[in-house]
Amino acid sequence: MGTNAVLETALVLAQRIKANVILLVSTGRVNREWLKIASKSFKLILVFNSKRLFNSYKKLGYDVILSSPSRLARFSRIRHAVITAMSRKLIKKDQRMICLTGPVTRNIIDCITVLRTGKAFREMLFFGTESSAEDGSLGVIECALDIAVEIATFGREGRPIGTILVIGDTANVLKNSRQITFNPFKGYDDKRKNITDPDVRESIKEFAQIDGAFVIRADGTVNACGRLLLMPKGEVQILKGYGARHNAAAYITKQTKAIAIVVSESSGTVIVFKNGKVLFSFEPAGSYKYPMAI
Repeated sequence: MGTNAVLETALVLAQRIKANVILLVSTGRVNREWLKIASKSFKLILVFNSKRLFNSYKKLGYDVILSSPSRLARFSRIRHAVITAMSRKLIKKDQRMICLTGPVTRNIIDCITVLRTGKAFREMLFFGTESSAEDGSLGVIECALDIAVEIATFGREGRPIGTILVIGDTANVLKNSRQITFNPFKGYDDKRKNITDPDVRESIKEFAQIDGAFVIRADGTVNACGRLLLMPKGEVQILKGYGARHNAAAYITKQTKAIAIVVSESSGTVIVFKNGKVLFSFEPAGSYKYPMAI
């Protein structure tokens, strides 16, 4: 089935299921006649990894997102786009969406997915004790995810690395961890160590080579890195088949109200944990997993 046939099928399906949103993740230009038709009946969100295309369609008045340049698998690109759209308040909770995408290496659309923002979205939005940052919390997670995906994709100096970013409920996370090396973020003003700052993002990618986890407040302020997440002696593995890094992340989110994002050194997969469970995973292009619920 060609791209135009997929786009036409998506419109029919969107009408039949009464979708609220059509989200299109593309690597190239999109049929303009189709865009006009789709935007008349549905909220249309376009996602590109090209600044040129982003600017071009933004000038035409469409809701456009500039996605990460990292090479993610199809469904991972959709998940990432949905979270980004929610953080920009382009998508609300409990909305039904038609999501369209294709391979990262070719400008074709060959995949239609029906999603509904539900429980996972609500869990990502809530951090617990730092409620004053709740409104911007999803934006902080979006930023942390971008950092994690870049680390997973590019590593550092040509070699793969793994790390953990723990976000929110900082006081309890610190109680359940200990410093195992120097903390390069200690002593700096909060304004100079927020992950929304491009310089801080680059520092996190550099310091990800240090053993231990990053502890980040719900407002995006980096409290520490090089923290060992503590698990009681004899604690049974929460996740069978996963290594120490993933189990430590699962455990800290079970003991606190934090969210943990883990970069796997071996596979390049990024996994988001909450309440001791996997919320989402983001796989590199070339791997395949059936889409998890959004």
